[in-house]
Amino acid sequence: MIHRAHVEALDRTLEILETVIKSWVGLRLCLLGTFQNLTGNSKGTRADIVKACLKSSPLWKFVNILKLSTNMRAHLGRVKVGNIEELITKVYPDISQIENKDHQWMCQRAILAARNSNVDEINDIILSKLPGDIVTYTSIDTVMDQEDVVNYPQEFLNSLNPSGLPPHSLNLKIGAPIILLRNLKPPNLCNGTRLQVKFLRNNVIVAIVLTGPAVGQTVLIPRIPMIPNDLPFNFKRIQFPIKLSFAVTINKSQGQTFKHVGIDLRQDCFSHGQLYVALSRSGSTLCERACARGDDDTIAIYGSLVHEPFNY
Repeated sequence: MIHRAHVEALDRTLEILETVIKSWVGLRLCLLGTFQNLTGNSKGTRADIVKACLKSSPLWKFVNILKLSTNMRAHLGRVKVGNIEELITKVYPDISQIENKDHQWMCQRAILAARNSNVDEINDIILSKLPGDIVTYTSIDTVMDQEDVVNYPQEFLNSLNPSGLPPHSLNLKIGAPIILLRNLKPPNLCNGTRLQVKFLRNNVIVAIVLTGPAVGQTVLIPRIPMIPNDLPFNFKRIQFPIKLSFAVTINKSQGQTFKHVGIDLRQDCFSHGQLYVALSRSGSTLCERACARGDDDTIAIYGSLVHEPFNY
């Protein structure tokens, strides 16, 4: 659900414009969505989440609720597949012939999962299907505070895989799609830009841009130092700021549109609106496939419920 502050800011803006543009008097605003999904606030308390809800706004009394009762998607084609291998085949048919595919074919498809562990598993499976030898790049990991060196040995640092950082051992092949994890040269090379590997050198990766304003351009990606901010100690990893992007996390896919989408639901979504984001990455459900655990059609989406907003 949208944060109440956004709607209230829009209301104030329209009130100002109303004094200038008389034709805007009586303007109706249409809000679509599921109001059971609350505004995400990872650092807020339960009360903060409820307070940010649109139903807590004084404007809610002016809202007229219209409930849509007919499920228009219920009669569309089959979207559920049996296992992860079938999902990969549906989204990436003939992936072993990637040298015969153009860049447009690659940038139009992706598999989405809620968790990094599932994303890494799928990427490893698809990478093994590509022709050619795997090239492995290892990172240089160091503790920034010298007093902590004895507490965090090199093997432990290498085993860390924080969110938003490339792995210690980065496996790549020529032709594999990758995604940037840092801003290198905005607006052409930004966090979230997808590329395809063209050449693999010792200290640089040559890639072709698949998304953004620099589509089709050949660029060089160097190793850079990266410092995560979600660990109890300061730790630096020098590595190429990329990951494989046959599969990406649902959160990472926000703002992108694909023609063919696979959704891995073997593990539940864990935050507000994740499933909606995944299902809205493609313009047609005929191009979407989902892999869920077991034969049960019921999928648990989010385990935490807040009842306060529904008491209004």
